[in-house]
Amino acid sequence: MTLSLVLGGISSGKSAFAVELASRGGGRIAVVATAVASDDEMRERIEFHRRSRPQEWALYEEPTDIAQAVPAGSADTIVLDSVDGWLGHRIDAEECLLQVRALFVRAPSVIAVSSEVGLSLVALTPSGRAFTDALGTVNQQLAAEAERVYLVVAGLPIVLKEGAR
Repeated sequence: MTLSLVLGGISSGKSAFAVELASRGGGRIAVVATAVASDDEMRERIEFHRRSRPQEWALYEEPTDIAQAVPAGSADTIVLDSVDGWLGHRIDAEECLLQVRALFVRAPSVIAVSSEVGLSLVALTPSGRAFTDALGTVNQQLAAEAERVYLVVAGLPIVLKEGAR
């Protein structure tokens, strides 16, 4: 099992980089997309992401039960886009980690995409702070477990960790 974590800000290019990583690896690729089309603007964002991935990749749109989204053994690589999308549906860091880790038994390689909240402003509301704290915790734990961690800034990937856990 290999885990790659791709972090970055909103519209930083992290999803495009995750697609590039998965393409380099080859094989059967599945995407687990966690976004929900809650308004017209979000529908456009989701459609943009759909068009940016190869059509032959399996797509599973699942906002909450990512652990069961991909049939076991049906993919060589799973791209999870995104961890923060899942966490936004229910702010539960422990459950999020369990759900992401469950993907490891579904495919030998997982590429998880997540927003980096550590560089942003402190949220103004208690619920916003709870979300950023939970996502920070999840990102730190996934980074500790990952073989490779990247930070994407302005479309440019920076290697934060490569090789050893």
